[in-house]
Amino acid sequence: MTETEAPKRPQKRHHIGVFVPTAVVAVLIVLWTVWWFVAAHRVETAFHAQADALTRQGYRVSTAPYSVKGYPYRLAVELRDVTIVAPTGRGFTAPDLDIEANAYNPDKWVMVATKGLTLYRGHDKTGADLGTLSLTGKVLRASVSHLGQAVPDIRLQGMEVMAAPSDPAHPFVFDTATLAEAYLRPSAKDADSADFLVRWTGARGRAPGLVGKVSPDAPLDLHVEGTINRVAAFKGVTFANGLTAWKTGGVASNLIVELKRPDTVLHLSSNALSADADNHVQGKVKVELTGAAGPIAMLSSAGILSGDMAGEAEPLLDLAMGASNGPAKLTIDFKKGKAYIGPIKVANAPTLP
Repeated sequence: MTETEAPKRPQKRHHIGVFVPTAVVAVLIVLWTVWWFVAAHRVETAFHAQADALTRQGYRVSTAPYSVKGYPYRLAVELRDVTIVAPTGRGFTAPDLDIEANAYNPDKWVMVATKGLTLYRGHDKTGADLGTLSLTGKVLRASVSHLGQAVPDIRLQGMEVMAAPSDPAHPFVFDTATLAEAYLRPSAKDADSADFLVRWTGARGRAPGLVGKVSPDAPLDLHVEGTINRVAAFKGVTFANGLTAWKTGGVASNLIVELKRPDTVLHLSSNALSADADNHVQGKVKVELTGAAGPIAMLSSAGILSGDMAGEAEPLLDLAMGASNGPAKLTIDFKKGKAYIGPIKVANAPTLP
C-alpha cells in the first residue's frame, strides 16, 4: 500500500438472504393454518347439515359430541356411539367410527369401524323382524370420493369378516368370509349410470343363507358385476323410495355373476335385466355350469329359480344337458312373472324388494 492510498473499510454483512426464506416459510405456515381451520369448520358444518337432512327424511341419527382434528395434514373426525337408522328399520350403529381425509384433498374420505358394526336388518317380505347383525373383522373400512359428481366412488372392504345374526332363524348370506368387497363408481359411458362390483372370497355359511344353501360343506367365492342406469333416482331419498322410483325404466346391464365352490362353477351373464309392474325380474340370462352339481339344483339353491315347477322339470333338463361332455349351457328367459328354459316353464321369476 502506498502512502496516498486510504485503507479500505470492511463491508457490512447483510442478513436479508436468511430473512426472506424464513419470512416466506412463516407466511406459508400461517396461510396453511388458516386454510386448515377454514376446511375443518366446513367439514363440521357439512356433517351437521347431513345429519339434519337425514333427520328430516325420517332417519334416526345420533352420535356423541365430536370435533375435527388432525392438524396439520389431516382432517379427522372420531365419531363415537354412532347410530343411523332409516324409516324402514334398516341402518347401523357403531361404538367407534374413525373418518379422515388428507387436508390438501378433502374430496376423498376413508372410514374405519375399529370395533365393528351392528346392522339393523329391518323386515322381510312377510313383515317379520330380521333383528340385528353383528359385523366384526380384522379390517372393516370404506372410502368415498368424487362427492361433487352425480355418482360418487364408493368402496367397501372387510377382511376376516364374521357376521353374527341376533336371530339364528334369519341367518345372513354368510357367516364368515376371508374377504368381502363392494364397489360403486361412475360409469364412463353415461353420467347417470354406475358400475358396481360385489366380491366374496372364502365365504362359509348355513342354510337358509345363500352360502349355506349353495355350498354347505365348503367355502364359496362370489363375483358379481354390472352397470345400473338411472342412479339419480336414489339421490336425496331413502333407499326404499329410490328403488321404487328406479324400477320404472331401471335396467341392470352387462351383468356377470359367478359362484365358485371347489367342485362346481356357476357362471351367469345378461345383457339387460329389469323389473316388470309386479316387481318380477324380466330379461334373458345365459347360464354355464361346470362341475359336479346338477344345473337346476344349483340354480335353485342360488335363488335364481324357485318353486315346484323347477323340481318337476329338473330330470328332463339334466338329461338333455348331460348329453354334452362339456359345461352345461342353457338360457333362462324371465317373462310375465315366470322363468322359462326353452318352452319349459321351470319356476316363478325372482322378485325385487
